[in-house]
Amino acid sequence: MRFGFECVISRNTGANWATPTWNPLELVQDATLNLDADEADVTVRGSSGWAQAEPTTRKAELTFQIMHDNANSDFTTLRDAFLNRTAMDMAVLDGAANASGAQGLRAMWKVFRFSRSEALRDAVVYEVTMKPSFETTNVPVWMTVT
Repeated sequence: MRFGFECVISRNTGANWATPTWNPLELVQDATLNLDADEADVTVRGSSGWAQAEPTTRKAELTFQIMHDNANSDFTTLRDAFLNRTAMDMAVLDGAANASGAQGLRAMWKVFRFSRSEALRDAVVYEVTMKPSFETTNVPVWMTVT
């Protein structure tokens, strides 16, 4: 069994994809990794009247809340990535990036939403939505830490 607090979103602060230096995003609260597939209709006359489908392209969307902290490099990097439309190499794992057996999706992500909540009696929190971006070399992969 795995608990949410054991899961880690990490950002590659290293020089390249081949030799990552994983930095966990410490200010993240709740997070959701949505994995979906589009579908092709493959219904044929011989399917006895049942619609049939096959998965085609897959989609990923990462949503999370991050505490506002202009002194935190992860927060400012996310903010700047949104403002500048730049991609970030990140891994969304069910454990730490150095924990053997941890697994999840690694991709070059772009920020599509960076919305601020200013509840009167709560800390300022940003709602972040990220999706894998156009990349022909470092495409999304299911990563398992060895």
